[in-house]
Amino acid sequence: MSTQNSLHQSAALAQSLLENAMIIVLNAMVLITMLDVIGRYFFNSPVPGTIEIIELMLALLVFGTLPLTTFRQEHIVVD
Repeated sequence: MSTQNSLHQSAALAQSLLENAMIIVLNAMVLITMLDVIGRYFFNSPVPGTIEIIELMLALLVFGTLPLTTFRQEHIVVD
């Protein structure tokens, strides 16, 4: 029974780490976009490569949250 308990604890730790990583990625996307808009409109100097960075972070966010959705069985279902 202790093996099952340690496996459950490991899964909970992995889920927590993945959740926190995806929160950081989402907040970084917001911050980079905000800095790009501020730089473009107020200083006439946008952040170079913002679109590519946001594209990569969005892909990471989408595919990083898929295991969380599957683990919690929270997929959208139409009856």
